[in-house]
Amino acid sequence: MTENSVTYRISPALFAEYCYFSLFKTKNYRLVRTISLVAVTVAGLLTALVGLLYKDMNITFLGGAIVLVTVMVPFVQKKYIKSRYKLVYGKTLTVYTASFAKGGAFTVSAGEITEKYGKNDIKCIYYIKGGYAVSTTNKATFLVPLADTLPDKEWFKKTYGNKFKVCA
Repeated sequence: MTENSVTYRISPALFAEYCYFSLFKTKNYRLVRTISLVAVTVAGLLTALVGLLYKDMNITFLGGAIVLVTVMVPFVQKKYIKSRYKLVYGKTLTVYTASFAKGGAFTVSAGEITEKYGKNDIKCIYYIKGGYAVSTTNKATFLVPLADTLPDKEWFKKTYGNKFKVCA
């Protein structure tokens, strides 16, 4: 393992964090997710209240259904993420090695397969809670956990410029 590399298995926590992040791909994605769920829940409650005020059971049931669905979203999402992780990563337990070179090149390998990306091949690097999501121009995304052997955030800012985004 070189100075700017890390060998790892993708953890369920990092995979879940990326799934939450991939919905919005913005700074403070956890806050945006929470606010959107709360806003839809409040809208459902208001709809149910309006239905009660006008004594229209259809509107009341619609509002109740909206509230029920938004309350169930985190539970369903958690189950989906867990099953998706088991499907993609849970069976093989692949060991990855990711490294960043001084010029901005990114190399990731799994077993006998090695993929190298130049600085121009990297579309964006997102710093999320627990690691980095490296998005390439060919629409592949690689998850890399935080490690002491990787460069710090300042190195990423300096090397990749506006391609590096802190979202945690």
